[in-house]
Amino acid sequence: MRLIAKEKLSSGRYKKIYEKDPKPPYMRLLASTHISDECKAELLRIAENLNPIELKRKMDKARERLLKLSIIESNIPSNKVL
Repeated sequence: MRLIAKEKLSSGRYKKIYEKDPKPPYMRLLASTHISDECKAELLRIAENLNPIELKRKMDKARERLLKLSIIESNIPSNKVL
């Protein structure tokens, strides 16, 4: 959620006002008039090709590989490491 305004109350505390319809940053860019149509088309193409489930699988696989490498290196005596 994006902060729109922040008002100071008479008690000294602040009241924060957030946007009613939260959007991801790329949706805010698509709604912007400062971005060219070509840039918006490229952004849409990239967003449509992203698959959160596939990204998570790749991250998990990379984390497992790093863990295996750290275990292998910790089992090698320090005088044998290059």
